[in-house]
Amino acid sequence: MAIEQEIEKLNIRGVILTSILTAFGFVIALLWRDAVMKSIEYLKPQEESLLWIYFSALLVTIILTFAGYLLVKINQRFEKGR
Repeated sequence: MAIEQEIEKLNIRGVILTSILTAFGFVIALLWRDAVMKSIEYLKPQEESLLWIYFSALLVTIILTFAGYLLVKINQRFEKGR
């Protein structure tokens, strides 16, 4: 009986929708990756060094971590307002 109750709780439509949206997000991320890489190539010094690659990776990581933090905070405010 417990298995049947768990199956009823499972939202198959929600799982499928989430999977499709995740796939869309992956495609978008690949396109943005190309745009970011071209931007970095445009802005980087002519002689590319290993230090520059690490610096740009660190900079992008910091910026995106901050953006993720902001999105989580915005979502928390939205959830409280419900």
